[in-house]
Amino acid sequence: MVAFEEVLEYVRDIYDHADLEADRAMLTLYLIDWKAAIELRRPISNLEWRIENIPQPTPEQRQVVLSAFEHKPDCPRVTSVRDIGDDERRIIADIVSRVRTRSDTELLRLVYSTFPVLSQPRHAPVNLVAMADKYKREYRDQIR
Repeated sequence: MVAFEEVLEYVRDIYDHADLEADRAMLTLYLIDWKAAIELRRPISNLEWRIENIPQPTPEQRQVVLSAFEHKPDCPRVTSVRDIGDDERRIIADIVSRVRTRSDTELLRLVYSTFPVLSQPRHAPVNLVAMADKYKREYRDQIR
């Protein structure tokens, strides 16, 4: 797993969208971890996800993500891809390309349609790998 701060910086660098906001970034990170759990059997980041109204990291991690946007919104970023491998970069780029042009409503619709959000009880921690395994068992024919 890669420190979520590094994944966040990488997402911000390739997002190519000046107004990437913290909440949109968190949803993007969730989709990245969900896709990685399906494809790689592990999330990319070390975020610990919970399903509240929307998927969110722990309050402490959420605060770090929010702080990254409060303290340096216009600062140039230099991404070290030291810990981000080729498979991880491919997944991150794929998710970013899918969500970058979506409206907030479309992004929320996509997030709400994911298996963990549909099937996980609220306020419970989410084991994305276990959820991905269950998803693949139950919906094998629908996976693209």
